[in-house]
Amino acid sequence: CHVTDYRLCHHQHACSSTQKPRDGGTFGGSIISTIILQKFMPLLLPRRRAPTWLAVVAVFCIRVSPSVYISPSSTCSVGCGSLVSPYGSIASALDANPNGQTFFLLPGRYTGPHNSNLTLQNGGYTLSLAPGVTGSSRAIIDCELQRPGFVLRTGPHTIRNVTMERCRRISPDNGAATGPHGGCLQISNAFTVLEGVNLTNCEADGDGGAIWMRSNSAEIRDTVVVSSSAGQRGGGLFIAAAYSSVEGSSEFRDNSAADGGSSIYAGDRNPADGATVEVIEPSVVPKGPPGTQCEANRGQVLLKSVRGGETLDNLCENEGGDEDDDDDDDCFSGSTIVSLSDGSAKAMRDVRVGDEVQVGVSSFSKVVFLPHRRRRKMGTNNGTTSSSFLELRTESGQHLHVTKRHLIRATTTQHCGDSYNVAAGRFPLVYAENVRVGMCLLSVATKELAGDKVTSIRTVRGSGQHTIVTESGDGLIVANGFVVSSFAVNHRIVNAWYHIHRASFHLFPSYVMELDLVVMVNENIGRVARGLAKLFL
Repeated sequence: CHVTDYRLCHHQHACSSTQKPRDGGTFGGSIISTIILQKFMPLLLPRRRAPTWLAVVAVFCIRVSPSVYISPSSTCSVGCGSLVSPYGSIASALDANPNGQTFFLLPGRYTGPHNSNLTLQNGGYTLSLAPGVTGSSRAIIDCELQRPGFVLRTGPHTIRNVTMERCRRISPDNGAATGPHGGCLQISNAFTVLEGVNLTNCEADGDGGAIWMRSNSAEIRDTVVVSSSAGQRGGGLFIAAAYSSVEGSSEFRDNSAADGGSSIYAGDRNPADGATVEVIEPSVVPKGPPGTQCEANRGQVLLKSVRGGETLDNLCENEGGDEDDDDDDDCFSGSTIVSLSDGSAKAMRDVRVGDEVQVGVSSFSKVVFLPHRRRRKMGTNNGTTSSSFLELRTESGQHLHVTKRHLIRATTTQHCGDSYNVAAGRFPLVYAENVRVGMCLLSVATKELAGDKVTSIRTVRGSGQHTIVTESGDGLIVANGFVVSSFAVNHRIVNAWYHIHRASFHLFPSYVMELDLVVMVNENIGRVARGLAKLFL
């Protein structure tokens, strides 16, 4: 930021490179401004505007502070904050940096009164796991059920890749808190980003067992909120007069609240306290009370598509408004991905008759019928409904959302990559509800048939009632990389029935196969057939 050039000699001491920047920062901004002044400013500003240049110069004179490191095992007392000599607690770092800073937490367990019951305000703070940390190492802020977590005010603030656990707010606890709300995080008037955060076993006597938000906006991304409780509303999250998105692989589960919204409660009683939460697939939030609850005419929790952002469901609506899950045995969630012959991919909800989808390692087949197309059009919120699915997650990181009686190829072998099991067809079609952790699903994700071991199974909500039937006579498709049946209950009989549709596809234009009348007749026949199959097969 040396300004002796370009006719500013009389102002050269305003920001010379021999000056120490404000608050002991670095000269990153000075270097940048030197480049801009030398290359671009003569072209942009006339000579007589020199005083105006100084405003620009002043901007680049603002300090660029180095990041601050913290470690729970550090004993540093003087000259702390570097990677070599980190602060020993979050409180000591805050005291030395009262106006915002980036704090890198080295792995370890942060306990005691100097690592919780703290307030972040008067500037933007970032609290993040230190860069370069690999594996399962985490920075864990453990309040030991003796103290609350943090109060966040006047941000913006970011918390990234940090675990907070056993934080409990039973009273305001410090001068900045607003009532006994938000066991782990109490946020107000501060744009906040939570990314890769785990909040577990948080408690509050009031609202928001884990998170309490008011008068702010937030992004909750790849964050898990579990086993938290509120003495009033919103065991996982209470939000009023605010907006928040829930994105990525975020998840709210196993939370509780005495007065409703065990996972999320949106809105409060006053007209100005409305709130909106947008849950973007594939994030998982319980459907309807008591899991998700909204103040009447004051709050909404909406399930949104990751593609296009269309509203798929109102998660505050009661389960009773959903379609009967038992009638939808042969369903995938609408977000299930199928690959097309041109190399692109589509969510199953967007597939149309005539699309050529993957049915094997390198084979594709045209879609001849969409059994639940009419339900898409009749359902709530832009033609979709919410249903219950089993989520099967595997070692490769893939997952499949499927109804419990749907048929998928799986085997009990513990050697998922055993080529003999694949070649010998030892992946029979089984009900999804009979799959157990440790079993293997048949996958083509590696461009060849292979087993992929199931690592977790749970029940989730999602946009549902989707399946597709192709020209392929074996009735199999590839969904999210797994080889599955298009059908449920009895693959052989149902697949035989759809030979009629395969023949009709070649006799009539594709739009005929999508007519509501055709789909309705097929649905009614299908209900009868499923009922008979359940009774006699």
